[in-house]
Amino acid sequence: MTMKRVFLTATIAILMMVAGAATAAAQAPDRVSANVKLPSHPRLLLLKGEEQALLNNIKADRYWRQMQSMLEREADAIIELEPQARELTGRRLLTVSREYLRRIFILSYVYRTTGKEEVLRHLKKEVLAACRFSDWNPAHYLDVAEMTLGVAIAYDWVYDKWSNRERKTIRNAIIEKGLEPSFVPQNEKTFNKVSNNWNPVCHAGLVFGALAVWENDRNEAAQVVNRALQNVPIAMKEYAPDGVYPEGTMYWEYATDFTVLLIEALQRALGTDYGLIQSPGFMKSGDYHLNMFTPSIKAFNYSDNDQNASVLPVKFWFFKQTGDSTLLYNEIKLLKRKGVTHLKSNRLAPTILLWGSTVATAKTPVPEKLMYVGGGSNPVAAMRSAWADNAMYLGVKLGRPSISHGHMDAGSFIIESQGVTWAADLGIENYYNLEKRKVGVWDFSQKSTRWDVYRYNPNSHNLVTFDQARQVTNGTATFIDTADDPMDMRVTANLKPVYGMQIHSYTRTYALKNKSEVVITDNITTDDATTMTWNLMTSAVATKVSDKEVLLEKGKKTMRIKMDFNAPVTCEIADATPPTDYEHKNKGYQVVRFSSKLKANASYTITVTFAHDPVTKQ
Repeated sequence: MTMKRVFLTATIAILMMVAGAATAAAQAPDRVSANVKLPSHPRLLLLKGEEQALLNNIKADRYWRQMQSMLEREADAIIELEPQARELTGRRLLTVSREYLRRIFILSYVYRTTGKEEVLRHLKKEVLAACRFSDWNPAHYLDVAEMTLGVAIAYDWVYDKWSNRERKTIRNAIIEKGLEPSFVPQNEKTFNKVSNNWNPVCHAGLVFGALAVWENDRNEAAQVVNRALQNVPIAMKEYAPDGVYPEGTMYWEYATDFTVLLIEALQRALGTDYGLIQSPGFMKSGDYHLNMFTPSIKAFNYSDNDQNASVLPVKFWFFKQTGDSTLLYNEIKLLKRKGVTHLKSNRLAPTILLWGSTVATAKTPVPEKLMYVGGGSNPVAAMRSAWADNAMYLGVKLGRPSISHGHMDAGSFIIESQGVTWAADLGIENYYNLEKRKVGVWDFSQKSTRWDVYRYNPNSHNLVTFDQARQVTNGTATFIDTADDPMDMRVTANLKPVYGMQIHSYTRTYALKNKSEVVITDNITTDDATTMTWNLMTSAVATKVSDKEVLLEKGKKTMRIKMDFNAPVTCEIADATPPTDYEHKNKGYQVVRFSSKLKANASYTITVTFAHDPVTKQ
């Protein structure tokens, strides 16, 4: 043990004694004994001797054969690269950590399935370079977790190929740069008991490290595993009751990828996941993810999410667990549309073969349900006319702004039809650019400067504002009624809680009628006189026909918006340009605003219909 490690271990022990004394009585008992004997290496994800069965499965399907070949080609490309330096981007090492994980995972997988010595040589070069870093940036523990995961896989998967000296170097790095700093209170508090994606990501990376070096540091390794078993359920509660992940699709992928990796590591190395898989709503979340994608397979990108879609290996794990083949509908379509090459940038790419190689990709199961409604802390709904590429889709977002990665978008919606996003969400903003300008990006309080950001505030979402005021950050919009008639699908929401004292009452009904038009109905009662603005963001070209009618055009396709409202309205159309020079320019997006002065103590019904013209332009 190095002097540095002795000092660090002693310091951590003292800190843990002080911090832990008051809470010791509340801690759950250890579930994994430090004396438990683990299987021999490799013990993580792909056990010793399982390679041939995997390769036999791969041979049976042309897409999996293509995937195997692509990973082998990518390993050859990685061999030509030099290992990365320890260079931060702002406060993050995350880009570097993720690229190390990607390279290490692919190289480790290709070596195990081909035995190519040149792949092993470069794998060693990459891993040892990462281990020579001064640290893995514990100030931002996601960076540590992802690096620990990659190094642990390499240590375990080619264990017999490391020299004793190399093993010691890697083992010490996992312990000193990964596990030990995680017990420093200021580091631990960022991930240990939080409910967002940091919790499963960090715990999973650390558990991989602990299981990899188990024999050499049993007490600390067991501590890491037991801490994860105690605290990961805090984050898994976010999937309850029916699988809706409050941070949206992009963060569903991140959190769920690592939750599944953790479950798999526990099951393969310890023979059980200790009940994690039974967490309420977790196994239903694959259905949530399926329905949050439009017919053209773009993500419903509410809050801090983007529209991008790629094949997700973790969805094959959900199919493997549930037997529900419809969960793979988008994945198999994307696999056939994009091919396997786009997966080379996925740092967890080998898992698609570990979890999906028994799936016959020739079959594309079509889901039956056209409507989805999910609750939890950030309720959503989705309605579609069909599962075909050109179908009409209506996505609805409720919840509250103050949720992790939230925007002031409670009550907003998107519309896609004929492959065009007619009612759009701008999605995620660049965190780094905002942090450089000292914006309170992670402050979700009512007066936070976060809400000055164009993409975060209500004026850039498809909802109503009153005197352009902010939504109430801790108010929660909820569904109060639903109907799933295929010819008249609808949900009604109570939006009053996110508007506070701005109005007396407010409900909004979102309907997909006759599989051909979307109707948004707002019922508003005022206390005081106010100026209402009905906002619409669109990626189409908007033309004002009248103050209550707008024509949207995208290429040769058109959509018409008509407002039915018994009060004077003023319509204006503008580019969706933010007020600062460091935010996204939002090129290609326009905002349509219908404005009207509402009287005090009055009730109003506003109906807006989105429908295609009877004849599409040729």
